[in-house]
Amino acid sequence: MSEQLVLINPKDFEIDDSMASNITSKIVTLKKERDILSQKYLEVMQMDINDPETAKEAKKARLLIRDNRTKGFEAQRVADKKVPLRLGQFIDAVYGSETAENVRMEGALESIEKHAENLEKQRLEELQRERIKLAIPYVHEDFYFPDLSSMDQEVFDAYLQTKKNTFEARIAAEKKAEQERLERDRIQNLHNERFQLLLPMWQFVEDKEANFGILTQEVFEYFLQSKEMQKVEFEKEQEQIRIENQKLREEAEKKEADAKKEREVQEAAMAKERKKAQEAAEKERKEKEALEAQLKKERDEKAAEEAKKQAELEKERLRLENLSKAGDKAILLDWINASFPTPKSPNGLTSDGNGKLLEIAQKFDGFKKWALTQIES
Repeated sequence: MSEQLVLINPKDFEIDDSMASNITSKIVTLKKERDILSQKYLEVMQMDINDPETAKEAKKARLLIRDNRTKGFEAQRVADKKVPLRLGQFIDAVYGSETAENVRMEGALESIEKHAENLEKQRLEELQRERIKLAIPYVHEDFYFPDLSSMDQEVFDAYLQTKKNTFEARIAAEKKAEQERLERDRIQNLHNERFQLLLPMWQFVEDKEANFGILTQEVFEYFLQSKEMQKVEFEKEQEQIRIENQKLREEAEKKEADAKKEREVQEAAMAKERKKAQEAAEKERKEKEALEAQLKKERDEKAAEEAKKQAELEKERLRLENLSKAGDKAILLDWINASFPTPKSPNGLTSDGNGKLLEIAQKFDGFKKWALTQIES
């Protein structure tokens, strides 16, 4: 077993020595092949890297070393891994340590093999950076550059000139736009200043949408003076109108005061008449109420008298009805008592008062007693 194999202890993978020897013995032949290839590797590593033949020899040696790894170590590893898992892990460790040497040599040889290709790649990358550096002042920061390194110099010069022309045209357009913006701002600011000057006369400005910033100073001063004169004339007219309106107001106020005074006189007279009419109506109302009260009193008295009369008649009717029910004796007694009452006078029935009346009354009383006696017998 080689020195490299001794570093891997089969007991670490729970593999006995006999099984480990069976596996590692298969590697001896592959290692011998690689030792021969290692000599070729060392020869190539000593060759001139800039010589084109060196790259060819490096490629031949790399492919042989790769085949020793892939068709030798790797193929055998795959075959040996058909044993149980832990054995497979041991196999992976053993063959892995061996193929690492192949990979190292392959990488070094491939670097020599592709030395010229890498130099060309570095040249193109440097050319790409140089050309981007030339073109970047004429594009936006986030501009995505195409493959500039593959362009012929004439093509790249035309490409660069196009970018430069586009950039200069854009800068010129932006400069022009900025100048136009500044001019617009100047005109707007001048318009605002002149608008403030015109504000006291604004009602006399016909075109209120006009831009006063575009007028020359001479034209604007003439325009301003004309509006100031219009304002002065307008104020004179307004003062005259104010005076005339004041006069009309005073006359109207006088007429209003006179009319008010006249209304007050008329209203006082009308109030007096209304009071007089109210007093007459109140007197008439009271007289009417007194008359109605008197008539009501008379109606009430008449009604009471009629009611009393009806009550007496009803009482008499009931009395007669009761007499009729009581019989003839009661009827006769009632008739005698009602027909022969003892007459009365303020002075009484005395001989000193009225002797004739007393005599007649005594005779009536005597007849009444006789009649009563006859009724009772």
